[in-house]
Amino acid sequence: MVLVYQEPVRVKYYANWHSFAAAFRVGNLLSVIALALVTTYVTGSMWVKTRVSHEQPDVVFDSNVVMVLEGGETSEDVWFWSTLPNLNRAFETRFVSTDLSVTQEDFNFDGKADAIRIKMVSNVGAKVQGVKVLAQFEYKLRERVHMNMKSLAYVEHGAGMPGKALFADGSLALRQQDPLPDGSTRREYLSDLLVDGEPDGVLQASSKLRVNAMLEEYFFRNETTVFDTNYESWQAGDAAHGGFETNILLRVPSSQALVYTPSTIEILKFGWIQFLASFVVFFWLLSYWEWYVFHYRILETRMKTELKSKLKSF
Repeated sequence: MVLVYQEPVRVKYYANWHSFAAAFRVGNLLSVIALALVTTYVTGSMWVKTRVSHEQPDVVFDSNVVMVLEGGETSEDVWFWSTLPNLNRAFETRFVSTDLSVTQEDFNFDGKADAIRIKMVSNVGAKVQGVKVLAQFEYKLRERVHMNMKSLAYVEHGAGMPGKALFADGSLALRQQDPLPDGSTRREYLSDLLVDGEPDGVLQASSKLRVNAMLEEYFFRNETTVFDTNYESWQAGDAAHGGFETNILLRVPSSQALVYTPSTIEILKFGWIQFLASFVVFFWLLSYWEWYVFHYRILETRMKTELKSKLKSF
């Protein structure tokens, strides 16, 4: 005889609802569910509190910039220039004429700037040993969170010898204090940070600009941007001849990380996946335990075998 085909024989076990066998089966199923829930919760990541999305922000230079040049001989050797006319008049005794050029570069032609080059040439006519630059930008995100805000990039460099040029390369990185709700709209920080015509405010007319006070207030915000420096290069020389040149290359990250709190449906979906992964393992172990109990008749049941004795005719 040759085996040409085989079918598994199904054996069914029956018991009353009030029997020990029925209670055993229900208890096992409830135990598997409880074990899966406890295991998922104890091992962590059952309920996701924060998630991270990646997006390239839309960054535009909004033409507001403040620059301070510092000498090394006395504390009064400070020169000032900005794009704010009233503020320039307030610093009239320390004002230095400067040529500004800004170039926004879009390498992949997606309509968003990938890099912003800021170049300033100042006719300072004196030795320069330090530079401070505050530049303001419009910063937008559109995917997980609809954000529109005014932000700053702060560049500072001091040297032990006079120089005639500074080259700074860095990225405009987003910083958060707390995560943002998924799908929310953020327009809390649309006010200008570099405000013209406030000689008695943070940008007050004095021999030194109160940059520290401005940055301290700025970083109390929940969302800010910082100039994350890649490198700075100081070119030694005398700025009295030919002026002082400031070159800043500001790169816009193509994959900026944003921390957000997911919606309820996303939390439940992720929790269900974690639970199901544990449930499958325990249910597989349960099947072997139940097979042993019922196959060896440890609990009283009524057994029925599905056997087909009729021959099929063709």
